[in-house]
Amino acid sequence: MTHRNNRFLSLRGALNFRHMGGYPAAQGRKTRGDLLFRSEYFQLKTKEDVKRFEALNIKVAFDFRSSKERSKHPFKLSIPSPPHIIAFPFSQGSVENIISYLSRSTLSATEILEKIKTVYASMVMESAEMFSAFFRHLAEADSAVLLFCSFGKDRTGIAAALLLAALEVPREVIREDYLLSAQAYQDVSAAISRLEYLSGVKNLGSYRTIIEPVLTVQSVYFEVFWDTMERLAGSGEKFLHNYLGISSFTLKTLQDKFTE
Repeated sequence: MTHRNNRFLSLRGALNFRHMGGYPAAQGRKTRGDLLFRSEYFQLKTKEDVKRFEALNIKVAFDFRSSKERSKHPFKLSIPSPPHIIAFPFSQGSVENIISYLSRSTLSATEILEKIKTVYASMVMESAEMFSAFFRHLAEADSAVLLFCSFGKDRTGIAAALLLAALEVPREVIREDYLLSAQAYQDVSAAISRLEYLSGVKNLGSYRTIIEPVLTVQSVYFEVFWDTMERLAGSGEKFLHNYLGISSFTLKTLQDKFTE
Protein backbone atom coordinates (compact mmCIF):
# COMPACT_ATOMS: atom_id res chain seq x y z
CA MET A 1 0.00 0.00 0.00
CA THR A 2 1.25 3.48 -0.85
CA HIS A 3 2.08 5.58 2.18
CA ARG A 4 0.02 8.73 2.56
CA ASN A 5 1.89 11.94 1.84
CA ASN A 6 2.78 13.94 4.96
CA ARG A 7 0.65 16.83 3.69
CA PHE A 8 -2.44 15.05 5.00
CA LEU A 9 -3.78 16.19 8.35
CA SER A 10 -5.11 13.67 10.82
CA LEU A 11 -8.81 14.22 11.44
CA ARG A 12 -11.06 11.30 12.29
CA GLY A 13 -13.22 10.46 9.29
CA ALA A 14 -11.45 12.91 6.97
CA LEU A 15 -9.54 11.08 4.25
CA ASN A 16 -8.49 14.04 2.13
CA PHE A 17 -7.76 16.98 4.46
CA ARG A 18 -4.36 18.47 3.61
CA HIS A 19 -2.33 21.66 3.34
CA MET A 20 -0.88 23.18 0.17
CA GLY A 21 2.28 24.67 1.58
CA GLY A 22 5.91 24.55 0.51
CA TYR A 23 5.37 24.62 -3.24
CA PRO A 24 7.67 26.81 -5.37
CA ALA A 25 5.82 30.01 -6.24
CA ALA A 26 6.24 33.54 -7.60
CA GLN A 27 9.53 35.41 -7.08
CA GLY A 28 11.32 32.40 -5.61
CA ARG A 29 8.89 32.18 -2.70
CA LYS A 30 6.94 29.18 -1.32
CA THR A 31 3.23 28.66 -0.76
CA ARG A 32 2.13 28.93 2.87
CA GLY A 33 1.03 25.67 4.45
CA ASP A 34 -0.36 27.56 7.45
CA LEU A 35 -2.87 29.43 5.27
CA LEU A 36 -3.89 27.08 2.44
CA PHE A 37 -5.99 23.97 3.09
CA ARG A 38 -8.20 21.69 1.02
CA SER A 39 -10.50 18.90 2.05
CA GLU A 40 -13.58 16.81 1.51
CA TYR A 41 -16.77 17.45 3.50
CA PHE A 42 -16.19 16.47 7.14
CA GLN A 43 -17.41 16.95 10.68
CA LEU A 44 -15.31 17.26 13.84
CA LYS A 45 -16.00 14.07 15.77
CA THR A 46 -13.62 14.18 18.73
CA LYS A 47 -12.21 16.76 21.15
CA GLU A 48 -8.80 16.14 19.62
CA ASP A 49 -10.14 16.95 16.17
CA VAL A 50 -11.68 20.17 17.47
CA LYS A 51 -8.32 21.21 18.93
CA ARG A 52 -6.46 20.34 15.73
CA PHE A 53 -8.90 22.25 13.56
CA GLU A 54 -9.08 25.33 15.80
CA ALA A 55 -5.28 25.50 15.81
CA LEU A 56 -5.35 26.00 12.03
CA ASN A 57 -7.19 29.34 12.41
CA ILE A 58 -9.35 28.72 9.34
CA LYS A 59 -11.86 31.57 9.25
CA VAL A 60 -13.09 31.23 5.65
CA ALA A 61 -14.29 28.02 3.98
CA PHE A 62 -15.19 27.83 0.29
CA ASP A 63 -17.88 25.20 -0.28
CA PHE A 64 -18.07 23.97 -3.88
CA ARG A 65 -20.88 21.45 -3.30
CA SER A 66 -24.24 21.60 -5.03
CA SER A 67 -27.25 23.05 -3.24
CA LYS A 68 -28.63 19.53 -2.79
CA GLU A 69 -25.40 18.29 -1.23
CA ARG A 70 -25.27 21.24 1.16
CA SER A 71 -28.88 20.72 2.17
CA LYS A 72 -28.38 17.02 2.84
CA HIS A 73 -25.10 17.44 4.72
CA PRO A 74 -24.76 20.98 6.16
CA PHE A 75 -21.25 22.08 7.06
CA LYS A 76 -21.79 23.00 10.69
CA LEU A 77 -18.80 22.73 13.01
CA SER A 78 -19.50 22.73 16.73
CA ILE A 79 -16.76 25.17 17.70
CA PRO A 80 -16.92 28.68 19.21
CA SER A 81 -15.84 30.44 16.01
CA PRO A 82 -16.68 28.32 12.96
CA PRO A 83 -15.42 29.45 9.55
CA HIS A 84 -17.47 31.82 7.46
CA ILE A 85 -18.79 29.69 4.60
CA ILE A 86 -18.84 31.04 1.05
CA ALA A 87 -20.78 28.73 -1.26
CA PHE A 88 -20.06 28.31 -4.95
CA PRO A 89 -22.53 25.60 -6.02
CA PHE A 90 -21.27 23.23 -8.70
CA SER A 91 -23.74 20.66 -9.97
CA GLN A 92 -21.05 19.14 -12.21
CA GLY A 93 -19.21 16.42 -10.33
CA SER A 94 -21.75 16.36 -7.52
CA VAL A 95 -22.77 13.25 -5.60
CA GLU A 96 -26.13 13.24 -7.35
CA ASN A 97 -24.34 13.27 -10.71
CA ILE A 98 -22.24 10.29 -9.67
CA ILE A 99 -25.31 8.33 -8.65
CA SER A 100 -27.03 9.19 -11.93
CA TYR A 101 -24.07 7.71 -13.83
CA LEU A 102 -24.22 4.52 -11.81
CA SER A 103 -27.95 4.18 -12.34
CA ARG A 104 -27.30 3.73 -16.05
CA SER A 105 -26.30 0.10 -15.77
CA THR A 106 -25.31 -0.08 -19.45
CA LEU A 107 -22.39 2.34 -19.00
CA SER A 108 -18.93 0.80 -19.06
CA ALA A 109 -15.90 1.98 -17.08
CA THR A 110 -14.56 3.53 -20.31
CA GLU A 111 -17.80 5.45 -20.87
CA ILE A 112 -17.75 6.65 -17.25
CA LEU A 113 -14.19 7.89 -17.82
CA GLU A 114 -15.30 9.88 -20.85
CA LYS A 115 -18.16 11.43 -18.86
CA ILE A 116 -15.74 12.52 -16.15
CA LYS A 117 -13.52 14.18 -18.75
CA THR A 118 -16.57 16.04 -20.06
CA VAL A 119 -17.39 17.18 -16.52
CA TYR A 120 -13.87 18.58 -16.08
CA ALA A 121 -14.07 20.53 -19.31
CA SER A 122 -17.50 21.92 -18.45
CA MET A 123 -16.37 23.02 -14.97
CA VAL A 124 -13.74 25.18 -16.64
CA MET A 125 -15.88 26.50 -19.49
CA GLU A 126 -19.07 27.24 -17.55
CA SER A 127 -17.79 28.60 -14.25
CA ALA A 128 -15.88 31.78 -15.04
CA GLU A 129 -18.18 33.96 -12.94
CA MET A 130 -17.89 31.66 -9.92
CA PHE A 131 -14.12 31.43 -10.11
CA SER A 132 -13.79 35.19 -10.57
CA ALA A 133 -15.83 35.69 -7.37
CA PHE A 134 -13.74 33.01 -5.65
CA PHE A 135 -10.55 34.98 -6.34
CA ARG A 136 -12.12 38.23 -5.15
CA HIS A 137 -13.01 36.60 -1.83
CA LEU A 138 -9.56 35.04 -1.55
CA ALA A 139 -7.97 38.46 -1.96
CA GLU A 140 -10.09 39.76 0.94
CA ALA A 141 -9.37 36.84 3.30
CA ASP A 142 -7.34 37.72 6.39
CA SER A 143 -6.81 34.22 7.78
CA ALA A 144 -6.22 30.65 6.69
CA VAL A 145 -8.69 29.40 4.07
CA LEU A 146 -10.23 26.01 3.33
CA LEU A 147 -11.45 24.77 -0.05
CA PHE A 148 -13.78 21.77 0.03
CA CYS A 149 -16.50 19.75 -1.68
CA SER A 150 -17.95 16.30 -1.04
CA PHE A 151 -14.78 14.36 -1.86
CA GLY A 152 -12.28 17.23 -2.09
CA LYS A 153 -10.82 16.05 -5.36
CA ASP A 154 -12.64 17.27 -8.49
CA ARG A 155 -14.33 20.63 -7.90
CA THR A 156 -11.90 21.37 -5.08
CA GLY A 157 -9.10 20.02 -7.27
CA ILE A 158 -9.82 22.54 -10.02
CA ALA A 159 -10.26 25.45 -7.59
CA ALA A 160 -7.00 24.55 -5.83
CA ALA A 161 -5.19 24.21 -9.15
CA LEU A 162 -6.37 27.66 -10.24
CA LEU A 163 -5.27 29.15 -6.93
CA LEU A 164 -1.83 27.55 -7.18
CA ALA A 165 -1.56 28.74 -10.79
CA ALA A 166 -2.32 32.28 -9.59
CA LEU A 167 0.56 31.91 -7.13
CA GLU A 168 2.75 30.87 -10.10
CA VAL A 169 3.31 27.33 -8.89
CA PRO A 170 4.65 25.29 -11.86
CA ARG A 171 2.15 23.17 -13.77
CA GLU A 172 3.81 19.86 -12.88
CA VAL A 173 3.78 20.72 -9.18
CA ILE A 174 0.09 21.67 -9.40
CA ARG A 175 -0.54 18.33 -11.09
CA GLU A 176 1.25 16.50 -8.27
CA ASP A 177 -0.88 18.27 -5.67
CA TYR A 178 -4.02 17.35 -7.60
CA LEU A 179 -3.01 13.67 -7.81
CA LEU A 180 -2.56 13.37 -4.04
CA SER A 181 -6.31 12.73 -3.85
CA ALA A 182 -5.60 9.32 -5.38
CA GLN A 183 -3.73 8.51 -2.17
CA ALA A 184 -6.66 9.65 -0.09
CA TYR A 185 -9.04 7.28 -1.87
CA GLN A 186 -6.71 4.38 -2.63
CA ASP A 187 -8.93 2.23 -0.39
CA VAL A 188 -11.81 1.85 -2.83
CA SER A 189 -14.02 0.12 -0.26
CA ALA A 190 -13.66 3.09 2.08
CA ALA A 191 -14.40 5.48 -0.80
CA ILE A 192 -17.52 3.52 -1.72
CA SER A 193 -18.67 3.59 1.91
CA ARG A 194 -18.25 7.35 1.89
CA LEU A 195 -20.30 7.66 -1.29
CA GLU A 196 -23.03 5.53 0.28
CA TYR A 197 -23.07 7.83 3.30
CA LEU A 198 -23.18 11.03 1.23
CA SER A 199 -25.79 9.77 -1.23
CA GLY A 200 -27.94 7.68 1.08
CA VAL A 201 -27.77 4.87 -1.52
CA LYS A 202 -26.69 1.46 -0.23
CA ASN A 203 -24.94 -1.55 -1.76
CA LEU A 204 -22.86 0.45 -4.22
CA GLY A 205 -20.11 -2.16 -3.98
CA SER A 206 -21.78 -4.02 -6.82
CA TYR A 207 -20.74 -1.12 -9.08
CA ARG A 208 -17.09 -1.37 -8.07
CA THR A 209 -15.76 -1.90 -11.61
CA ILE A 210 -17.33 1.26 -13.02
CA ILE A 211 -17.19 3.27 -9.81
CA GLU A 212 -13.40 3.30 -9.43
CA PRO A 213 -12.79 6.01 -12.10
CA VAL A 214 -15.31 8.22 -10.27
CA LEU A 215 -13.82 7.84 -6.80
CA THR A 216 -10.23 8.68 -7.64
CA VAL A 217 -8.29 11.18 -9.74
CA GLN A 218 -6.16 10.50 -12.77
CA SER A 219 -3.60 12.44 -14.79
CA VAL A 220 -5.96 12.47 -17.74
CA TYR A 221 -8.53 14.46 -15.73
CA PHE A 222 -5.96 17.10 -14.91
CA GLU A 223 -4.82 17.27 -18.52
CA VAL A 224 -8.41 17.83 -19.69
CA PHE A 225 -8.72 20.69 -17.20
CA TRP A 226 -5.42 22.32 -18.21
CA ASP A 227 -5.89 21.77 -21.94
CA THR A 228 -9.36 23.35 -21.73
CA MET A 229 -7.87 26.43 -20.05
CA GLU A 230 -5.25 26.74 -22.77
CA ARG A 231 -7.78 26.18 -25.55
CA LEU A 232 -10.03 28.93 -24.16
CA ALA A 233 -7.36 31.52 -23.43
CA GLY A 234 -4.00 30.38 -24.82
CA SER A 235 -2.31 29.71 -21.45
CA GLY A 236 -3.02 29.35 -17.76
CA GLU A 237 -1.85 32.91 -17.14
CA LYS A 238 -4.10 34.30 -19.87
CA PHE A 239 -6.99 32.23 -18.54
CA LEU A 240 -6.68 33.97 -15.18
CA HIS A 241 -6.28 37.44 -16.71
CA ASN A 242 -8.52 37.37 -19.76
CA TYR A 243 -11.11 34.66 -19.12
CA LEU A 244 -11.61 35.14 -15.38
CA GLY A 245 -10.77 38.83 -15.37
CA ILE A 246 -8.30 38.62 -12.48
CA SER A 247 -6.27 41.82 -12.35
CA SER A 248 -2.51 41.98 -11.88
CA PHE A 249 -3.16 43.80 -8.61
CA THR A 250 -5.33 40.93 -7.31
CA LEU A 251 -2.73 38.36 -8.34
CA LYS A 252 -0.02 40.34 -6.56
CA THR A 253 -2.26 40.55 -3.47
CA LEU A 254 -2.74 36.78 -3.48
CA GLN A 255 0.97 36.14 -3.96
CA ASP A 256 1.92 38.48 -1.12
CA LYS A 257 -0.67 36.88 1.15
CA PHE A 258 -0.30 33.18 0.42
CA THR A 259 3.43 32.84 -0.26
CA GLU A 260 6.51 33.57 1.84
